[in-house]
Amino acid sequence: MSASGNEKADDGAASRWGLLVLLTIINVLNFVDRQLLPSFANFIKPELGLTDTQYGLLTGLFFIIFYAVAGLFMGVLADRMHRGKLIAVAIALWSLLTAASGAAKGFVSMALPRALIGVGESALTPAATSLLADRFALCKSRRRTSLLVCAMHKCPATSLCCWMSFSLSSSTDATNRSR
Repeated sequence: MSASGNEKADDGAASRWGLLVLLTIINVLNFVDRQLLPSFANFIKPELGLTDTQYGLLTGLFFIIFYAVAGLFMGVLADRMHRGKLIAVAIALWSLLTAASGAAKGFVSMALPRALIGVGESALTPAATSLLADRFALCKSRRRTSLLVCAMHKCPATSLCCWMSFSLSSSTDATNRSR
């Protein structure tokens, strides 16, 4: 292979890894955004005059129902449209709605943006997973996907631990299959 062929291969690998890093950072921001309301409970509840039930609905039920149901549709959308554009629209949607929830004056004005934030955030996982599957070989994509998904749930250090444990279990699986 010529030197220019190696450079192209290196550019492709760098591009894939850059995408993985970008999607992981976006995933971490997605998780942080999801945790904003619970993190500021001591300030938000009294300012908006929320009861414990209302606050529980805002941080749990309203968000998760919309997140879970919309996630099914977002998976279909991720298969049928440009994934990068879907991610961009999702980020814009959840960012605008997060800002709108900051202007809330009560339960109802907080509930609507909070539920729709779940819709925006639900698009990231299926679109990002699909993008990674397109860019990485099958055996490698499982490791990349495990890193991405773990980043959604924990901090990057925990993601690294998840990826390492997946890598170890993958090598154990390969050893067991060869027996």
